[in-house]
Formats: sequence, structure tokens, C-alpha cells
Amino acid sequence: MTKLLDHTVMVIVPVYNIGGALQRNGTVRASQNGPELYGFRGNGQYLDLNRDFIKCDSKNALSISALITKWDPDILIDNHVSDGADYSYIMTMLVGQPDKLGHGQEEYLRKTMLPDLYGRMERRGFTVPPYVNVWRTTPDKGLPGFMDTPRYSSGYGALFQTFSFVPESHMLKPYDQRVKATYAFMLSMLEFQENNYKNIREKRLDARRDIQEAGRLPIAWEFDRSKADTFNFKGFDYEYIKSEVSGLPRLKYYRDRPVIWKVPFWDHARPTLYVDIPEAYVIPQAYWRVIERLDANGVEYRILRQDTTIHGLMYRIVSTDNPGQPYEGHFGHTNTLVEKIEVSKDFLRGDIIVPTRQRARRYLVETLEPQGNDSFFSWNFFDAILDRKEGFSDYVFEDVAAKMLKDDPELRAVLDKAIEKDPKLKENGLGQLYFVYLHSKYAEPWTHIYPVMKIMK
Repeated sequence: MTKLLDHTVMVIVPVYNIGGALQRNGTVRASQNGPELYGFRGNGQYLDLNRDFIKCDSKNALSISALITKWDPDILIDNHVSDGADYSYIMTMLVGQPDKLGHGQEEYLRKTMLPDLYGRMERRGFTVPPYVNVWRTTPDKGLPGFMDTPRYSSGYGALFQTFSFVPESHMLKPYDQRVKATYAFMLSMLEFQENNYKNIREKRLDARRDIQEAGRLPIAWEFDRSKADTFNFKGFDYEYIKSEVSGLPRLKYYRDRPVIWKVPFWDHARPTLYVDIPEAYVIPQAYWRVIERLDANGVEYRILRQDTTIHGLMYRIVSTDNPGQPYEGHFGHTNTLVEKIEVSKDFLRGDIIVPTRQRARRYLVETLEPQGNDSFFSWNFFDAILDRKEGFSDYVFEDVAAKMLKDDPELRAVLDKAIEKDPKLKENGLGQLYFVYLHSKYAEPWTHIYPVMKIMK
């Protein structure tokens, strides 16, 4: 074993979710096959830490961010147990999406790293297929890839050019087999790392240089269903039989009837949205929760020593969608549309300027661009900008609005056009006052304006 550590430093977190691990009643996972006692997915705050790597609602996640920042690992392994379907494999493997990793690392991962790891596991008696990402269906229909946005460990690792793996031992298999498969995977990875540490480091450095030189980066992705790899999947025969509970059809696997299906694996992703990378972002100090997360991730910045007017690019939030129920403690934003505006804004002493030419360049882009899948905006860190704080008293503003319309024929014309477009507005006196208010100097200037400025070249 000593030879395997000649060029490798191992950092092990034996228990990440301490709060959940201590809730050991052995009943909350209804289908898991042992051990006799095991913990709970939720931590002390009822958070799933597997989805907390970017938003860092937990101190656990903040600690992991600081640890990863300190060591800047070449490889990240996040050991898991999963279900989703029944099949013969003891372990499947979720890999940080190669195309999202990009910048030359994807080719090395697909053509060198993965074939070597699969081969080592095969020789140790554990055939490992890609992660079985199927729910309410069966593997013979094909395996979709897993879009590991930065909320997950593998997507988070990609932000720092770390090769990331989530081995998933199958919860229906005996516990001792799952332990042995997990050990075999870590040993196989250690062997590959020790034999290829120079190449791994070179690929990461090349990717980091590429990202530093890039003028824009993607922040949203989708899988390309026209491109698929195929492989022979060792599953179990199944059929839909009558449920003794509901009387409706239910899925039943037959473990005594193994089958092999040739299935497609859709794991090629393509960008759907790019953004231009600024020279720096400017963040008001009031958003200390954002700055706290930047600190945990080793982000470098300078603090304004005096009040300063800065000219740059900002976004107006045009629209965004929200779910009907919370997800991991948030009513997050999706399908956000923005409008770019050039402004000069007064920033205060103590606000921060964050240059993008640093190790965390990609992390900054994916967290500070509001349209990013797992941006801080998407996780509700800036929601207060979406509602107005001031208004008007109609009995006072009536006279003010009347004078404005009299003195400004163009404003009168804009109001008339709005009434023509929306006949209901004609019968809504308060609505007309509100329209005039929004077009007046009294309206709040920064409502719906994303408060992070971009300083462009």
C-alpha cells in the first residue's frame, strides 16, 4: 500500500452528514438491505447535503468547500448508496459529466480514465456500468445521463477542474458486498492516480489555462438525444402484474431470470446558454451570505476603501419561474430571463471587487450569473430585489400625477397607448396612477435590478 501513496495525498471525510448519521433507527429507507442500523438522508436541519454543495445552507457544506479549497484535489470520490431499478450489478458509477467538465478533460476522462477504472473493477470481480438514472421505468429503455449541476458534488468539482466520481452501491444488494465494491473502487482509483498523476495534473492545468483565456463560458446545458453510446446491460427480466395493494399494474423484477439488454446511454451534453466573462464582478457588502461562500471557496477579492462610482453592466430580471413547493428549503428560480443595462452605480466603502482571472473563475461565473442553473440568484440569495419597498398614497399622488401628465405629453401618450392595449386599465383609476408612478422619478430605481455589477473589458 505504501507504493500507492508515493505521489498521492488522501484526504478522507469518514462521515459528511453527521446529524443524519446519528439518527440510526434502521427503518427510514424502506427498501435498503442492511446494515442493521443506518442513518437518515436529512441532516440536523432536514437538508439533503448531497444537494448543498453550492448553496451551503449547512455548516457541513461550508466546511467541505473550505476543505476542497485547501487541498484542490485532482480527484473527488463521493461514496453513495442508491436504488431506482433492480439489476445484477452491485455498483454503478455516476461520473462528473464529461462534456460539462470540458476543456480537454472530457476526452481524457472518456478515453483513458474510465476504461482503465472499469477494467480494474472487472478484474476485482465487480462489473460496473454507468449510473442507472431511471425512475418509474426500466433500464432496457436506455439510460439517460445525469445532469450534475453544481449543487451535487460531481458538478461542484467540475467548477475547479476536479475529476469527480459518485460510485453508487446498490441498496438491494447485501451490505458486505456493497462495502467490498466500494473499497475495490477506491483502491482502483488510487492505483490509477498513482500511475497517472502527472497526466492528471497536466490535464487539469491545461483546462485551467483554457478557462482563464476563455472570453465566455456556458452556464446551462442539455443532453443531446441524437448521440448515444451503447453497451450490454445485465438486468433482470420483469413484467407488470396486478398490485395486491391497489389492484393496478405494478412493476415486478425476477432476480432468477437474468437478461442482457443492449441499451443506449445518452451522456453527451451540449451548452444551451453562454455568458461573456467580465474582468471583475462588484458585489455589495450587504450580501454577506454570498461573500461568506466566496470565502469558503478561496475566492480572491479586494475591498473598496472609499465610496466609488463604477460604470459597468448589470441585469434587469425580466421574468423568472418558481415552483409550487419548496425544494431543499428554497423556492428556487428557473427559466430566468434578463435584460442587460449599462449603468453607473455608487458603491460603498466595504463593497468588494472580484477579479475573474483566478482559480475560481468558473465557480464565479456559474454562481454570479443569475441565469445559471445553480446560481446564487437561482437559490434565492437575492429575492428581496424582486419586490418594491415604497409606494404612494393615491389621494396625494393624484395631483402629482395630473401635473406630470399635463407637463409631459409623451408620458400622456404612453399612458393612452397602454389603456388602448389593455381596456381594463381604462376602468382602473388606481392602475393608471400606478402606471404613472412607475414612469416617474419617484419609482424605485433598483427594483428587479440584479445587484452584482460586471466590469467588462
